[in-house]
Amino acid sequence: MPTHNPDDCSHLNLLPPQPAPADLPALRKGLRRRKPPVFDAGFHGRNPQIGEFRIEDAPAGLTLHWQLADGTKGSALTAALCTDPALETARLTAGWLVANMFRLDGIHTCETIGDPHETMRVMGWFGEREDRWRHWALVPAGHMQLPAAG
Repeated sequence: MPTHNPDDCSHLNLLPPQPAPADLPALRKGLRRRKPPVFDAGFHGRNPQIGEFRIEDAPAGLTLHWQLADGTKGSALTAALCTDPALETARLTAGWLVANMFRLDGIHTCETIGDPHETMRVMGWFGEREDRWRHWALVPAGHMQLPAAG
């Protein structure tokens, strides 16, 4: 059982800071089209020092809700976050939050594992998900391989 206290996490300094929207053009150079992260209704995370998020199945479609520790809130349909250029800053904020949650969860989980091979396997699992959310946060709207309709 993890022994960390999320109210007093010493790993926050390991999280990359969210880039400014003005820095996105430089960060986007060379990013390839990839599938967006998996959006599952009920998926959620919370850390009192960085914020919380949840995905809900609303009548209009899957909706991502987030709130940063500083009180900044947002909510949008996941499909719109993938395709609407007006929501790029919101996607950056929400995607960066979820990616940071995966990084923290991976660090905390790996602290409880004694076997180095198992630690590497678990780090890979969390790292793959963190990478997918961070990539989604950075790329321009429409730069994702969305599944074909129908």
